[in-house]
Amino acid sequence: MQGNLITLFICSMWLFMSWFEPLDAQRWPYSGSRRDKCNLPLEIGLCKAAFERYYYDRVTRRCQAFIYGGCQGNANNFLTKSRCIRECGRLGSCQDKCNLPLEIGLCEAVFPHYYYDTVTRQCQAFMYGGCRGNANNFLTKSECIRECGRLGSCQDKCNLPLEIGRCKAAFERYYYDTVTRRCEPFIYGGCGGNANNFLTNSECIRECGQLVTFPYECTLPKVVGRCKASFKRYYYNMDRRKCELFIYGGCRGNENNFVTEEECIQQCALHLKKSYYNISEYLPFFLSSVKVPYECTLPKVVGRCKASFKRYYYNMDSGKCELFIYGGCQGNENNFYTEEECIQQCGS
Repeated sequence: MQGNLITLFICSMWLFMSWFEPLDAQRWPYSGSRRDKCNLPLEIGLCKAAFERYYYDRVTRRCQAFIYGGCQGNANNFLTKSRCIRECGRLGSCQDKCNLPLEIGLCEAVFPHYYYDTVTRQCQAFMYGGCRGNANNFLTKSECIRECGRLGSCQDKCNLPLEIGRCKAAFERYYYDTVTRRCEPFIYGGCGGNANNFLTNSECIRECGQLVTFPYECTLPKVVGRCKASFKRYYYNMDRRKCELFIYGGCRGNENNFVTEEECIQQCALHLKKSYYNISEYLPFFLSSVKVPYECTLPKVVGRCKASFKRYYYNMDSGKCELFIYGGCQGNENNFYTEEECIQQCGS
């Protein structure tokens, strides 16, 4: 009984403090490397608050939302998605993950997955337990082969020349053309070829269509600074994807700080436009020109949890926002609460 009261008191104090100064990964007493922090497992903490936070999922290799209880947990815990991406979202190359050892995870589920075996140099089947593990973990053998079984890293494969293969079949595929900087259709013979070979246009766009670098300073959070001046400045808001006004105190800010809105747009917003895609260039059956953000090109992901939430995702093939049932965890950014939100973000 006394132990329960002590635990309740500690949680209450952590919760009280977190209302005023929420913890994120930068405030944890953590001495490990950035890579180690991003490889920590998801921990929601012991308390019962409900703060929206983000963590880096090393299996999906994306920053995912989760509900933080308000105390304890670990350093893989970020206040904003943009901060999580800045800390973890650029870790490692494709070849790094292909060299990782087999890890079945700590849970007791039995999911048939694939990993790249560096000894046999082949993609092998294994039974994944459903949690933990590492990034050498693929849902399908073809995905494993695309990522690890051929030459080059993620961006290297996009620079490979078109190869239709040696066989005489006729499969419609897509490749990234380095001259036009677009994903183009081609007829694949069915065997041989190289890794610049994608089943769908949207998959090609996800893998290769965003090779344009995004300026680091535009990913930084707004920092008012500790001084007491009152200067009008502009910063780039990664979550809303626009330049916004803020009041700068005059010292201890960061590089995401522009004197004029035009300067901010020139540095950040124009770069973002390069990572959008004009669907009418890729899908001729679209009658109008629609610009689609990156998250709208992602596939539908139900997730591995067993909840039943109605959500909407943008279907690149049909060009519509469609209803699906979300399990509640390990989804992706193509996941909207309402059809209206999906249409506003991606189009219809």
